[in-house]
Amino acid sequence: MTLSREITPGSGGAHILKALPDHVAPAPKRRRLVPIRCEPRWRAAAPSLQQEVARLIELLTKQEPPRQRRRRPKDAATFHLAIECIACNLLAVSLAAPERPLAVTLANSASRLTPIFGKPARKVIDLMIELGLITKVKGYPYRGPTTIQATPKLRERLSLGQVKWSALRLEDNAEVLVLKSANRDKPSEDDDTDEVPTRSASAIDKEGLDSLAEDVRSINAAILKAPIECHRAAMAHVSERPGAAMASLMTLHHQGLRRIFNGSWDEGGRLFGGFWQTMPRADRFKHLRIAGQGIGLVDYGQLFLRIAYAEAGSTPEPGDLYDVTGQDTLRPRWKLLRAARKKLINALFFRRAPLKQWPGATLAEVAQIRSAFQPGTTPSDAIKVIRERHAPIAHLFEDGHGLRFMRIESDLIVAVTLALFRRGVFSLPIHDAVAVPRSDVEVAATVMRAEAQRVIGADVPVEIQFAER
Repeated sequence: MTLSREITPGSGGAHILKALPDHVAPAPKRRRLVPIRCEPRWRAAAPSLQQEVARLIELLTKQEPPRQRRRRPKDAATFHLAIECIACNLLAVSLAAPERPLAVTLANSASRLTPIFGKPARKVIDLMIELGLITKVKGYPYRGPTTIQATPKLRERLSLGQVKWSALRLEDNAEVLVLKSANRDKPSEDDDTDEVPTRSASAIDKEGLDSLAEDVRSINAAILKAPIECHRAAMAHVSERPGAAMASLMTLHHQGLRRIFNGSWDEGGRLFGGFWQTMPRADRFKHLRIAGQGIGLVDYGQLFLRIAYAEAGSTPEPGDLYDVTGQDTLRPRWKLLRAARKKLINALFFRRAPLKQWPGATLAEVAQIRSAFQPGTTPSDAIKVIRERHAPIAHLFEDGHGLRFMRIESDLIVAVTLALFRRGVFSLPIHDAVAVPRSDVEVAATVMRAEAQRVIGADVPVEIQFAER
C-alpha cells in the first residue's frame, strides 16, 4: 500500500515527515479508450431489426413533449433516420468493440454533410437519455468528442452484441470525390466536418471531376461483384490513427471507395473507405480471400522517389533507393532503418520549410525513427546524406510536392485497378499497391509496370508478397 505523507514543522526549522497509513494514494488513471466515430450510413437490413427500430422510433416519438406544430414530412423522416442510424451504430460497436463509446457529431455545421448530424442527433440523444437507454459524456472536460454508450436497457431491447453483421447494411456514399480543407499535411477520412462539397468545383473542373467520379463508381461496382471473403475473426476491426480523436470501425460491409483530395483537386486523391485498406497487414494475408484464394500483394517500390526522378528527367541508380550508402542493405537492422528513412524522405517531400526535427505523428513514432539511425545522428545529418544520394531531385525536397505526388500516385492506382478489372482480375487497391488472388500476381505486376510507364513515363519496380515480411 502506498502511504501519503504529512509535513509538520519541527525545531530549528526542520520538518518532520509522518506516514498516514489510513490514506491510500490515488490509483493511476486508466487510458481513455478512443471512441468510435459515428458512421452515418449504417441502416437496419434484417426485418427483425427493422421492426425493433420502428418500435424505438415510436417510443421516442411518444417521449417528446407536445409540439405546437407537427413536423414536416421531410423533418420527420430525418428524425426517424437519426434514430435508426444511432441505434445501428450502437449495435455495430457492440459487435466489434463493446468497451468503446460512440462519438456523435452534434455541431450544427455537421448537418451539411448529412442531415442526421447536428440538431436531429442532439434531439434523439436527449430522448434516449430521458428513457434510460444511453449515457452521455460531454467532450469538453477532456478535449475530445461527446460520446454515448448503451445502457443494459437498450442492450436488451436491441439484443446488442448478439445479432449478426448481416442484420446491418451500409448506404452507398453520396459523394465519391471529397475535397478536404488545405490545413492538413496528408488526406485522410478523419474530421469529416472539413469536407468541401464537390459542387463547389468550378465549371472548368467539373468535366474532369465527372470523369474521375465515374472511374471510382466503376471500381466500386466491380468490387461489389467480386467474391470477397473474410474469416469470421477478422470481419471487423478498429482503425485507430495515432493522435486522432476518434477511431473508425471497419467491417466487411465497408467496400465502397471515395477519393479524398486535400486543399485542391490537384493534390491528394487517394482511395479510402475499403475495409481491407486498414486491416492489420498480417490479417490481410491470413484472413482475406478473393475468389476462394489467399491474396498476393503487388506493391510499387519507392514510388514517390521515382515520380520525383521522372519529373527531374533523371534516371535513378539501380537498387533500393532508400539505401543511401550502397551498403545499408547489409546492416543487421536494415529493415528498421529503411522504414525510418522512408518516413524521413516522405516528410521531406511534404514539408514546405526546412525539416529540423525527426518526423512522426506521436512521441513514440518520433523515438522509433530516431532510434533506427546510428546513435548521435541528428535529423540534419540524415537529411544531408539523403540530399547527397539523391542530388538530381534534391530541389524537390522541402518544397511541398508531397500531395501533388500523391495525386499522381492515386491516378496511377485507379488506372491499374480499372485495367485489372477489364482483364477479369479482381483487385483491391491499397494506396500504392493492389491485393489480388494469388494466381493473378504476375498479371497484376505486368499491368502495374505498363501503367507506370504510361502515367509517369518511368520504369517502376514492383514487389510481390504472399505473407507479412
